[in-house]
Amino acid sequence: MTRNKKLVLIVLNGHEFTAKHRLPLIKHLMNLEYQVKCVVPERSNAGNLLVDNNIEIISWNISRSGKNIFSEVKNIFSLIKIYKSQNPFLVIHATIKPVIYGTVASKFISCKVGNLITGLGSVFIQENFKNKLIRFIVTKVYHFLFRFFNQTIIFQNESDRQLLVGKKKFNRIKYAVVPGSGIDCPSKSSGELSKKLNVTFIGRVIYEKGIQTIINASKKVKKIRNDIEFNLIGPIDTENPSSISKGQVKLWEEKGLINWYGKVDNIDDYYINSRIIVLPSLREGLPKVLLEAGCFSRVVIATDVPGCRDVVRNNETGFLIKCDDASALSNKILKIIDDERLLNSMGAEARKHIVNTFSSDIIIPQISKAIGL
Repeated sequence: MTRNKKLVLIVLNGHEFTAKHRLPLIKHLMNLEYQVKCVVPERSNAGNLLVDNNIEIISWNISRSGKNIFSEVKNIFSLIKIYKSQNPFLVIHATIKPVIYGTVASKFISCKVGNLITGLGSVFIQENFKNKLIRFIVTKVYHFLFRFFNQTIIFQNESDRQLLVGKKKFNRIKYAVVPGSGIDCPSKSSGELSKKLNVTFIGRVIYEKGIQTIINASKKVKKIRNDIEFNLIGPIDTENPSSISKGQVKLWEEKGLINWYGKVDNIDDYYINSRIIVLPSLREGLPKVLLEAGCFSRVVIATDVPGCRDVVRNNETGFLIKCDDASALSNKILKIIDDERLLNSMGAEARKHIVNTFSSDIIIPQISKAIGL
């Protein structure tokens, strides 16, 4: 019976991928005989996915992009109300708003706090004045939380830890660097290399993921080869500051530069039917797409930035290129896409690396131990 089990609350934003990445941890906690509930925005994709996986949810009225100060303060008080009514043994927060608001709310009850820094978000990527100002404020807020609130912080890469903590000493925090959220690879690889010359991006279709670089690379490749297809698999994220309009994506598609499939249910098929997976992102936490590509023995071309460089062993399991370098991306694609021997051998090394380093049975116990379970 669940009434005798200690309760763990996991607080998430409304995006489906955020909830999907937490599933291995949730299953692990349940296997340890904890009762687990997830606090998510009402009527959200995250909530729908969790319910489909038979995980109990509690609705929280919050928006990822909300900026009205009075509404945001109200959201903190609503979270305090949830915490007081549920009286959890442990609360786990993931992404910026849940981490900040949840840590403040946890001060009103007695519980353990685990904060998952799964990436630093748009404000740590874009270099305009507004973002620099918000970045300064967000950093100061983090430091305030680190100084006055007991918590365990888990970063997904060392670069993010250096940026937020650096050499500062915060006596109330414990922190660890754990690479990712874990992944369960299929027992077998995808088999033979795809005969289709598909170059595929899988993720949210936003500029921060390097979509413009993919478009520019496609232009260069298609001047030389018309048998190579560029595919974008994933939704448009209208709440993200670097969102791309549906009209713009359709225009690229009409020009023959990409094929856009939006959100799909049969994601495995797109890995299997691709020769190369690309992620020319500006910054990542620990990108799940690179882990999934490795599970399917697919070679990746990614940017040499935090998160991506923590997964890809350059020239061994994939390739790293400079940011915003469409020429480097197009040249690398043209150089390797017909080299089946290289793609097969490097793909096999990529799978071995992912299984031996990032599997759930390796990563999740590290997270659990860091939190103190």
